[in-house]
Amino acid sequence: MDDSTNNNTPSPPPPPPATAAATSRTISEHLALTLQAIDQLTTIFSFPSHIATTAVETIGPEDVTECYNWILDNYDLEDCGGPVVPKLDCPHLEQLLKEKGEDVLGRFQLLQGESNDI
Repeated sequence: MDDSTNNNTPSPPPPPPATAAATSRTISEHLALTLQAIDQLTTIFSFPSHIATTAVETIGPEDVTECYNWILDNYDLEDCGGPVVPKLDCPHLEQLLKEKGEDVLGRFQLLQGESNDI
């Protein structure tokens, strides 16, 4: 009997995805990165899961930003924004806070003076 017709013979495991093989990651590591990328695309950027999955399968899980851009390029979806991380070392921000802080302090002192006059 030929082994290829024997249904009881276990089939060999599928080969790892090309990106996993290229970076020497295990299948588990690749799967973890894939799920993390899909999670970011669906929870942070609110893309539908089937589109996020397609993007990660096409681009790979290493670069979520590239997946995000691929989705915007290939689907008629609107960029709904996402989390914005402020640049804390911006001199404009420092000056604005200083001016607003002085303004708030001045108002507080003005209010304190008015309440003492009563």
